[in-house]
Amino acid sequence: MPELNSERNIYERMDSFVKKIDKPRDWSMGRSVDRSVGRSVGWFVGWLVDWLIGWLIG
Repeated sequence: MPELNSERNIYERMDSFVKKIDKPRDWSMGRSVDRSVGRSVGWFVGWLVDWLIGWLIG
């Protein structure tokens, strides 16, 4: 079932995001961390929109 596998992959990726966010921050690294988190969230939202459009059309 590819749907379940993709959901599991997303949850694992989000887990790794949370672990990255939870690490103690060096303030010099703060901006780059925020940028990478923003990029990851943007990728996830884009994937979700693509999936919803595909589901509505299909």
